Amino acid sequence: MQEYSKLYKYVITMMKSEKSPTLILPQGRNSLLDGETQRGDEQKKTILCYLPLCYKLRNISKLSAVLLLSLMLTVSCTHEDNHHNNQNNFNDNRTKVINNVSFNTEKGDMLFKLADTLQGKFSFAGNTAPDSIILFVDGRKSGKINFSDGKFPFYTGTQKLGNHTLMFFSYFGKDKEVDTYRYTLLNNASPKIITWKVVKTFPHNVKSYTQGLFFKDGFLFEGTGQWGQSSLQKIDLAKNEVIKTYSLPHDIFGEGIVAYKNKIIELTWQSHEAFEYDAETFKLINRFTYDTEGWGITNYGDSLLMSDGTNLLYILDPASFTVIDKIQVFDDKGPVRNLNELENINGQIFANVYQTDDIVIIDPKTGAVTHKINLKGLLPDDERTPQTDVLNGIAWDNDRKIFLVTGKNWPHMYQLELSGITLE
Repeated sequence: MQEYSKLYKYVITMMKSEKSPTLILPQGRNSLLDGETQRGDEQKKTILCYLPLCYKLRNISKLSAVLLLSLMLTVSCTHEDNHHNNQNNFNDNRTKVINNVSFNTEKGDMLFKLADTLQGKFSFAGNTAPDSIILFVDGRKSGKINFSDGKFPFYTGTQKLGNHTLMFFSYFGKDKEVDTYRYTLLNNASPKIITWKVVKTFPHNVKSYTQGLFFKDGFLFEGTGQWGQSSLQKIDLAKNEVIKTYSLPHDIFGEGIVAYKNKIIELTWQSHEAFEYDAETFKLINRFTYDTEGWGITNYGDSLLMSDGTNLLYILDPASFTVIDKIQVFDDKGPVRNLNELENINGQIFANVYQTDDIVIIDPKTGAVTHKINLKGLLPDDERTPQTDVLNGIAWDNDRKIFLVTGKNWPHMYQLELSGITLE
């Protein structure tokens, strides 16, 4: 209740303020755990989400404010109760807070690299060992642990990179203790640096705020952004001719594009909506919704792969846009965030890193950044204007072996030759 009292005072203060509230991130966040808060922060997170509403309603009476805050607390507590109920259902009714089992690693933290063996050790209060311990990895049962010597070696080489959980179900007669530990898995090698040279330069419309780029049937397709300027274009690259254009509504900010069978799908930034067009006529035939922001999108086998500006890539069902799975993208240092435009080149995922000159190449099986291309200096400084924005846009023509890049409001598109990686 002390936490809620502080939150109450903060909400009331912000409601009386003439300034917009500043979002305060919950404390206790592990910097390597993207978008996750520690247990106990959920109520604070829920209430903080209501601050913009409180700001808009700051002229209401104090009594109304109390009622509003009470409603928020009720929603938050209900969420917390449901969370614990779900946890209890998962653990079943034998679970007790026994605190008899402790687990530590030899290196003292829970940060590992791919193919490391996590060398752990159990200790038991009062030397009372459980009858058995069952291991769950990311919620999936892995098997029974042999803990006769208290040691627990766990090989990480078969896992994807990113944040994971170990759960130990320790059984003491009819009782069960559940202990959860989080660990982070990094890549075990630094990205290899790819060198490049310009093969050919093509004109590019400086009014095109490039969000997506791909080749299909010999033509280049470009999706552009900005409010009131977003579009889908079909371009004859050799002739520098726009053959077909579809303009999005003025209140839509266009993002990445992808060809899927005889259709084209275009993301939007913050509208949580994707548009599906007939690839030949550009007729709008369907709409999909999604929960995150939309940034980049590409093909991934029979599925689609979408970025949202974090280090996550979402595997989507093309028929419904339902999330099938997620890929956490990490290198040997940590999460690689701001993933933007995407291009799948024969199973390797190329991604622009927003606000940088970098393109990273990702192994989708593990989420590892295997290679990096730094394109600093590609667009000469003397050709930059106040309207020139960042590098963005990757396209691969598999038939003509053209690797093409550009940027937002750039005057050129560049065909590059890459050394140190095979694209075919």
